[in-house]
Amino acid sequence: MELDSSSGLSYKQNYDIILKWISPIFIGKDLSSLGINSGIIEECRGLEPVTLKVKGERVDLILKDNNGVFYHFEEERNFSKEDLYRFAAEHFMTSLFLNSLKVETVILASGEITKQNEIKTKSGYFKPIIINFNNKDGRTKLEEIKKQKEINKIELIFLPMYFVEKEKREEFSLEMISFCKELLKQNKINLEFLGALVIMNNKHISTNALELIWEDIKMLDVIKFAEIKGEEIGKEIGKEIGKEIGKEILTINLLLEDIDYAKIKKVSQIKEETLNNLFKLSKTELKSLLKKLESK
Repeated sequence: MELDSSSGLSYKQNYDIILKWISPIFIGKDLSSLGINSGIIEECRGLEPVTLKVKGERVDLILKDNNGVFYHFEEERNFSKEDLYRFAAEHFMTSLFLNSLKVETVILASGEITKQNEIKTKSGYFKPIIINFNNKDGRTKLEEIKKQKEINKIELIFLPMYFVEKEKREEFSLEMISFCKELLKQNKINLEFLGALVIMNNKHISTNALELIWEDIKMLDVIKFAEIKGEEIGKEIGKEIGKEIGKEILTINLLLEDIDYAKIKKVSQIKEETLNNLFKLSKTELKSLLKKLESK
């Protein structure tokens, strides 16, 4: 996971990107946590017909439940009357594309929201499911999620859209990410989910803070790899030796990721003399040494 345009971290409208990462969280669940009376979700897919104009803010996600109903998700900040008519056109084009009349359009809305929630004409009718995140308090929901024995990932991934006072928005986002980093350490979420949540919060966090968070996430990935590798080696050649090799593997991986010396020293837990010797090696030499350690 790199901090560049391909990661999606810098995109200000990004839900179409991250939902492709986390769509498996919907499988086997219903949508009751979003206030939708659905069956059990059996299928996730993106929607990319050439007849629909692709916009940056589009969620671009289709869920299908065990009743054969399709849920087409859209996201809109400052949801206007004009947006409602645009979504109506996309709704019927989606129905054509899916070759099904069992299509529900779900609009994830926040900011200014039009009071009109349906369109009636002599030849057509459109009434989407509108989820108004303005009515959902982010801090209260985060505290609820923290107390959950089994984390509701659907609630958690949409938490960045909940209402929080503007002046406290960045603080709340950083608290949310910190909580999710702990969940990752406890194996309650995976790295892709954490990365997706960071991207969901990118509108509310400064660029410098995002860069530091992204670096920490990369380091968490390497630490997890080293812990697993250390355990595997420990089983084969003895627990204590395995731990030391795991620490050295961790350090080498951090060096290869160009993490700075102070941070590596803090997490690697190897002798300072060993760290200094590794720090002097080139990347080619480090890779060679890593290969030898992993083969032991």
